[in-house]
Amino acid sequence: MNRMIAIAAVFVAGVTSLQPVFAQPNGPKGMHLDFAKLDTNGDGFLTMEEIIARKSARFSAADTNGDGLLSEAEILAHVGPKAREKAAERVRHMIGKRDRDGDGMLSIAEIGKGKAPKRLFARLDSDGDGAISKEEFETARAKWRSQHGTEQKTE
Repeated sequence: MNRMIAIAAVFVAGVTSLQPVFAQPNGPKGMHLDFAKLDTNGDGFLTMEEIIARKSARFSAADTNGDGLLSEAEILAHVGPKAREKAAERVRHMIGKRDRDGDGMLSIAEIGKGKAPKRLFARLDSDGDGAISKEEFETARAKWRSQHGTEQKTE
């Protein structure tokens, strides 16, 4: 189920939001990445550019055949066998909702549609400076954990 949560968060959340950043396959219900791993330039802040770069890297890693599209099978390849049936249902729903060209697969553009990622980023950037500080990140992580009842671990 943990990998399914990661994949669902990455794709359903539009991949550019911080939800895929928080939802990782290495623990119950996500929120297990270290701020330093996300802060790729080491400046102490997360920018939308860093989040978009992560989105691209995760998409590329999931796109195992390199065609620039994610099929149901490519998405489900990251889900454990016990959760596959439930995940398959959710993935089919997600593809149906986001697949604008009707090819049964998702492009990075189809995944990234919508204003939600920018709105979420803006909410987490509580001081409005265009970047998320470690303090803002930890505040968001603590709130997410309290709402979802997850333990505090880091990867």
